[in-house]
Amino acid sequence: MLENGRATPSLSTLKDISSFFGLTIADFFDRDYNTIENDKCTFDFEVDAELIYSKKGEFNLYLLHKSRNYKMKTYLVELFPNGGYSQALKHDGEEQGFVLEGEIELVLDDERFKLGVHQYFYFDSSKSHKVRNISSNISRILWIYLPK
Repeated sequence: MLENGRATPSLSTLKDISSFFGLTIADFFDRDYNTIENDKCTFDFEVDAELIYSKKGEFNLYLLHKSRNYKMKTYLVELFPNGGYSQALKHDGEEQGFVLEGEIELVLDDERFKLGVHQYFYFDSSKSHKVRNISSNISRILWIYLPK
């Protein structure tokens, strides 16, 4: 059904598929994976960022740069009011996020954390994790993932 476009995979399924091919979820969707210049070090959101995954009423996930040469994957996560990732993720690596706007709830294993503007987090990606917006406006998070 996925191959024929009759079903939309969950984030967990996307993670499984991309891991099978040795890719991150961002790499899996990246059509121009090798097109960025190796020496490029400044970027413009309107030009360089790519919306790689969107779930209506829940979230938008933007990849901020794309290159096989970069180990870190940097994203802008937009969470709509009461939206977020309903399925917890768990994988290898490390993650860090900085709340730019709004208020979020981050769940790591069974612990819940509330974070607002200018607060940030860091955790081992092997912990079960999910995030949701607990404010009435869009929340935005600068999210960095470092695969192992």
